[in-house]
Amino acid sequence: MSKQPRPHPLSAESGQMIVILALIFVGLTAMIGLATDSAIVFWNRADLAARADAAALAGGAELPSATAAYNKSLQYLSLYNILPSNHTISVVVGQVRVPNDSITVEIKRPVPTTFLNIIDIGSVDVSAKATALGSSWSGDQTYPMFRGGPTRTGSQTCLSLDSGIESVRYQWGYRWELSDTQNHRSTPGIYADSRIFSGHYVAYVGSNGPTKGGADSYSGVYAWDGSSGTATNLYGTAGGYNDAVGGAYANTKRSLPGGANIGGLLWFQPLDKVTDVRSSPLTTIIPGLNSDYPVVLVNGHNGKTYALDARNGNVLWQTANTNDEYNSDGAYRSSPALAQEGSNYYIYTATSRGNVYKIDALNGSILWRSTPIPAASVNTNVPANWVTTTFLDGAGIGASNVSSHWGYTPIYGTVAVYNGVVYLADHGKDLLNSGWGGSPAGKYPPFIYAINSSDGSKKWLSSTDMDWANSGDNNRQSPTVAYVDTNYDNIPDTLRVYGAPTDGYLYAYDALTGVEVWHKYTGQLNHRSDPVFYCGVIFGGNGDESANKAGGVWALDAVYGNSIWDNVDGDGAGPDQANPEFSTNPSAYNAGGVRLIPGGVKSSPALVDGIIIVGANCAAASNCNVTGNNDYGSVWALDARTGRDLGHYDTNAYSGAGPTSPPSGSTNGDVRSGVVVGGDYNVYFGSQDGGLYQLYVIKLLILIK
Repeated sequence: MSKQPRPHPLSAESGQMIVILALIFVGLTAMIGLATDSAIVFWNRADLAARADAAALAGGAELPSATAAYNKSLQYLSLYNILPSNHTISVVVGQVRVPNDSITVEIKRPVPTTFLNIIDIGSVDVSAKATALGSSWSGDQTYPMFRGGPTRTGSQTCLSLDSGIESVRYQWGYRWELSDTQNHRSTPGIYADSRIFSGHYVAYVGSNGPTKGGADSYSGVYAWDGSSGTATNLYGTAGGYNDAVGGAYANTKRSLPGGANIGGLLWFQPLDKVTDVRSSPLTTIIPGLNSDYPVVLVNGHNGKTYALDARNGNVLWQTANTNDEYNSDGAYRSSPALAQEGSNYYIYTATSRGNVYKIDALNGSILWRSTPIPAASVNTNVPANWVTTTFLDGAGIGASNVSSHWGYTPIYGTVAVYNGVVYLADHGKDLLNSGWGGSPAGKYPPFIYAINSSDGSKKWLSSTDMDWANSGDNNRQSPTVAYVDTNYDNIPDTLRVYGAPTDGYLYAYDALTGVEVWHKYTGQLNHRSDPVFYCGVIFGGNGDESANKAGGVWALDAVYGNSIWDNVDGDGAGPDQANPEFSTNPSAYNAGGVRLIPGGVKSSPALVDGIIIVGANCAAASNCNVTGNNDYGSVWALDARTGRDLGHYDTNAYSGAGPTSPPSGSTNGDVRSGVVVGGDYNVYFGSQDGGLYQLYVIKLLILIK
């Protein structure tokens, strides 16, 4: 008889299933709990990250003011109940490139757990960190010296016409005082070499003093440490330093007034006879000179060119052109241009007697002097044709070169050198008759010249067809030389020369023949700033103060001469279009498209990253929106594409706050010096108040994770 299998008790199986289900439920509960707590933690972390990012950007908008940035970040966090009482908050303003250019916000909060509390994890700390960097210039472009480079062409390589930003903010890293109790019109030259001054960027600059040639004069050349800014007098006050030239006023480093306010001064060189220096120094390395250490090339108001040791200001050589003697009409207002020809280096420059010089950069010997005379003279003492004197013996110009070889008209602008040709513009004045250019017999308008660099001979000359009905009748500017893309196919094809005399017109010439291509009205009179070519556009300023004390900055297409800032589209200019900024803010422009700036512009602009930086005068407090301060200048940033104001800085804005006291020079703080941007991303310029300024720029906020 077979046996049937005996079934297991149902109750036992049920018990096992309950245990299994219980275990599964516990596991699921734990997983759900972990997922829930994880989601809560993740949400809190995402929330803190968003708040940290936004707080960093909010605070960054106030950079480079550390206090304002700190407070703005905390203010933003408080809107979302993120307070020191319930969060751990850290806000730090720091430095990536320049002081106060970044802000870091870090937030931490404890997040209570629900299910993890079962295993004794009652809370989890969640944190987020964000840094907003206020970038300076991209570093792809600099404008370290007057006219952009050693050849002084005023032409800058195009990277971007449109800045693509909404605003810039200025902060002065250091504000040095030249302590010369007089104006400062020399444009600084910024240079760095790893072998000198610990590789710091140095600002080399000239200055005018109150008593030219006097023992109490503080005219000369200064070197300032762009990385120091301390209130320490870094130079010796004892005599005998730099005593390289004899005479009543030797080149001796001396104590300056207000010594406590001249932090960062490396050396001061008053030059022979303590001459004024309006020239912009050019710092470079010339092989074979100064043991291949950097040298500073500069012109003095005494009509001489100097080479100085960039390390200490010692005079390495000076030219011997005694005809252009101190305090005469042979003063230099122009800056030296330097060109390499083969393996040799030569300096080209011109004086206010109308003489152009070629100088051997290695030893200072004069190779030729060219005297461009545009037409037959009405004075028997002036030759009736172009005069070129060659000095093959290197002896320089001697005393025998008397007034019969004087120039016909002053040259105040800096010459430009390009491909073996020297370009310059004269002032338009009959020197001996003291007559200005114009329609009267014997008077001549300004001319543009091209001179062969090999021997000083004439290549061509061309007159500016000036509008004599207007008030301007002279030229104090430097010519701009540029390769222009006349077909708008991104391939430059034509070399042109541009001049902008004070009649308010910009003149374009064929650089090979001197034939005028066109002349166009810029929109206002009294051109005083030296134009700059950038991305197919000529930018310049005018100092016209006849209409509401306001000059401005203009921008004309280099091919046709039409304004790119007016409200006209389709007028033939390649980059031209109807300017949206003109439409929305018409009071900021005149009908010709000039971007109006209070006080007018006599400063030469720098163009970097699609932004124009330019100095301005100020004629009255009402024009500069500061009550109670009558005379001071300003520096403006404009979008190169539209002329839109991106931010401006007033020279007396800090009223003595900061590392040094306000300059003690003239109360007039006009900025007539050109503006430069060094490789340290800082902006440098001089002021009529006797100060040399260094600003750094906050241009664009970038989040760094």
